[in-house]
Amino acid sequence: MAVTSVFSLMVLFLPFSDGLSGYGQLCLSCDKVVLPRDCGHVTRCGIHEKCMVTKFITSSAVTWYRVGCRAANTCHGRRSVGVKESSLCVHCCNDTALCNQQGCGTTGFDVSTPLCYNCQQHRTPGSCDDITACSQDQSCSITETTFGSDNFFTSGCTPMSKCNSSHSCCKAPLCNDKMNISTRTSTAVSVRTTVPSTTRAITKVTARTTKGYGASCASGWQFDIYNNVEYCRHEDVGLVSWDRAKTICESNNSHLPIIESKNQLEFIHTQLKDRQPASLRNVWIDGTDNSREGYWVWSSTGKLISPLFWSASQPDNFYGDHSENCLMYGENYTWSYNDAKCDRPNAVICQRGNPPAFQYTACPSGKWIEHLDRMYCIVQSAYDWYEAKAFCTSIEAHLPIVESDGEHNYLRGLVGHGDVWLDATEEFNHGVFKWSATGTAIRYTNWSPGEPNDYLNQQEYCVEFGETYGWKWNDAPCYALRATIHQVICERFKPQLLSPAVVG
Repeated sequence: MAVTSVFSLMVLFLPFSDGLSGYGQLCLSCDKVVLPRDCGHVTRCGIHEKCMVTKFITSSAVTWYRVGCRAANTCHGRRSVGVKESSLCVHCCNDTALCNQQGCGTTGFDVSTPLCYNCQQHRTPGSCDDITACSQDQSCSITETTFGSDNFFTSGCTPMSKCNSSHSCCKAPLCNDKMNISTRTSTAVSVRTTVPSTTRAITKVTARTTKGYGASCASGWQFDIYNNVEYCRHEDVGLVSWDRAKTICESNNSHLPIIESKNQLEFIHTQLKDRQPASLRNVWIDGTDNSREGYWVWSSTGKLISPLFWSASQPDNFYGDHSENCLMYGENYTWSYNDAKCDRPNAVICQRGNPPAFQYTACPSGKWIEHLDRMYCIVQSAYDWYEAKAFCTSIEAHLPIVESDGEHNYLRGLVGHGDVWLDATEEFNHGVFKWSATGTAIRYTNWSPGEPNDYLNQQEYCVEFGETYGWKWNDAPCYALRATIHQVICERFKPQLLSPAVVG
């Protein structure tokens, strides 16, 4: 998609919508722009990467900037790009979305104008990756168009006077990655409530004024406009097990909370922190490792859970191996995640909205290949490890995790010829390989003789697998384009549903 220039005078960090699903930050991503704020393209980084700004100068004293993602452990120091160019500054940040709009002495976007997704055609509401700055009399918008059986979406800027049922409009930064924005914000009877200055205002939407769902909530649905989802505190059911909580939500056309951003977690925090009695401040959320011990996924989608929000020393299987397989959140664990026994009594909060069940991001090369508890997508492309990982993240998946001879043999069959990257890395602790998508220790290995070895004293922090090494593992430089790697295999876990109920 074409890059659209956007201009600014000043910067103020605001909560952004969580488009382009993934675990890491949403960052600007452009090469050779005059200033970082002139970049009109965004990407979702990996969970071990930060937003980056690099300032370069040529031999003719011309400066330009590169913005994108960079591994956290490489965010220091300058480097030469070529004979005629070298970097003057490297700036990394991880405090908020698009934080690399400024850095190396530059300023970011003008906050007086809306910053919106801007694509003429994209397949799903959240798949646009170009942005633009609208004028002050415009709102972000998204519309859906159908030609026969083919649907696509158009996002961009729309005069506020034209916002109606056919143009879903909103004013928050990058909020037009969802449909039904205008019907949720303009047709509902809204009551603004006062919250502390460190949080955002909450809009209460009652069941009778909310369109398109038919789900009831005695306490009133609470609409998070920044993430385009709603929450219901089911205080009337008391404290129940995880299975019971999941069933309650599914029977009400919703699901247990699926949390993929700090903004979402903060919103749920505002829903619980002042509730009485204290027992209602600890709730079940949708995560479980029931299918595979140690691999926490959202049960309704099969997507791996980001390891960013665990409480200290959690998960810990406090009652013994395989004993705590359900995910809770609340006051007892410093408003972070804790693994718990699934029959433990906790309060119920339900979420409706993104992401729904049974609607996977498409595999670009065709259908997902299903095998046991996992699904695989194979794409022909020569990527380094970071690029391969970012690609898998873009389709809500991860590089392959191998934990048994059976999984090793199945992956060998998928590879066929050549080599592929695995999810394993030692980038943050040399000598200790972990699965990057989960942060968990590697229990099964199949190293080629003499590996890992940091060959010729190179930093070989990533792992490849294939016929070059007799179908065993080899450590390799993460940024290397390997001559024998011509494909990427992405993997994801299947959903785990208790019932065929519709999920929001």
